[in-house]
Amino acid sequence: MFVLKGPLLHGFIYMLVIIVLSILMMFSLFSSVTFVDIILVVIGLGIGLFAAYVMFHQFSQERAIQFFPGENLILESRGPRSYVVIQYLGNVAFKEEYVKADIYLTNLGTMAEIPGTAKPVLFIPHDTVIEYQPHDSGIIMHYLDHNNQLCEARIYVEDRNAWMNALFSMYAGSPRKI
Repeated sequence: MFVLKGPLLHGFIYMLVIIVLSILMMFSLFSSVTFVDIILVVIGLGIGLFAAYVMFHQFSQERAIQFFPGENLILESRGPRSYVVIQYLGNVAFKEEYVKADIYLTNLGTMAEIPGTAKPVLFIPHDTVIEYQPHDSGIIMHYLDHNNQLCEARIYVEDRNAWMNALFSMYAGSPRKI
């Protein structure tokens, strides 16, 4: 259930005050308003309020990423500087295209999704990572795809040092230690 509190409640109250003042001003300006006109205005305002509520609720509600059972979030980067570049998959090179993404590091892998859509852009299971290294303000990850072909992706996150430390501690002691 959607509950109005904090800034949302204040915004809703301000919106109601503006609507009531608009109705009072309309009645003061038009002295020859008939009963049918009043009913039509009230119905129109009701439909407008409902549409505004639905649109506000649709655009303001965040969609949470779906995790597998047993999967735990370690780090996330959801800021304006979080994006992914897929350099090549196997023998296929891609044009360098930056994709704005919310990037998550979990105990199972690194995943990226388009913000607000829950559409995955990239998932790199940890057991397929061959190496990772810092690159400019991002991290280059080399990994094997499902056909055992070498792939490269660059991820750009808000706090690269925290991600490098988390990756280092995650791979320490594993056979794929970098």
